[in-house]
Amino acid sequence: MLTQSEVRTLADDLGLGHLAEGLVEALRPVYRLELSSDGDVVRIGGTPDLVEGEQWPCNPRGVALTFIAQLEPSRLPTLPAADTSAAGWLGDRRCIRLFADLYDRPLDTTALVALVADAAAPCVNAAQPTRPPSLFEERAVGALDQCPVDAVPAWALDGSHPAVAAAERIDHGDMLRDAPLLELSHRLHTTQELLPGWQLLPRLLGPLDEEAAELSITFPGIDPELEDARAWTVLLQLGEPFFSYPGGLYVLIPSADLAEHRYDRALAGCGPVG
Repeated sequence: MLTQSEVRTLADDLGLGHLAEGLVEALRPVYRLELSSDGDVVRIGGTPDLVEGEQWPCNPRGVALTFIAQLEPSRLPTLPAADTSAAGWLGDRRCIRLFADLYDRPLDTTALVALVADAAAPCVNAAQPTRPPSLFEERAVGALDQCPVDAVPAWALDGSHPAVAAAERIDHGDMLRDAPLLELSHRLHTTQELLPGWQLLPRLLGPLDEEAAELSITFPGIDPELEDARAWTVLLQLGEPFFSYPGGLYVLIPSADLAEHRYDRALAGCGPVG
């Protein structure tokens, strides 16, 4: 992770020196996700490990949900400056498997299904289930490629901070040639220069971006206390190389639920295309 002093210097180098202090205030700790040869704390895609008595979750028409990820929060590296919710979640010593209906309902934001079990319990790696034709065959996502992952502490910027909003107005002047906030956000996450093309940075935890905020507040039947996007946090977001579907994949959870290890109000969905 860059130090606050390094963030100030980087902001100044990118022409955002007048906003540097506010941008430092807007820093939020996250984990960036990197492909690994042997990572076993976070696994994206493939098939889940199931303990005795667990069944692969299905949707109302009996079609198996799409397995997204398996992770063990307490085995993740220490996350400096984590807030109360994130710190509470990182104390969970169980194994969590995440599923969503990306096969029958790839265009919708849907309820997340999480299986939670003792990480030490004997388990068996499940076989990929068979499914009938999807209602949206061309866009259905039945499985994600299996990827072992390393989770590395990094920074994201809270878009609700006034300094970030001010920097966004600079970006929007000519985003093809002059986007210092986009460059800063990328370097905070990856420590490398921004590459050409749209990118959703794969990560665990942290603030919602604009697309994720829209997903969180448009879910039908949402609890009134969650109608404000600020009540939510990212649990997991995936873009290339873990998820190639346009718009990327977001798994969102109420901040109040994160520390309580509660997943019954969490959501999953793909961002807008184009």
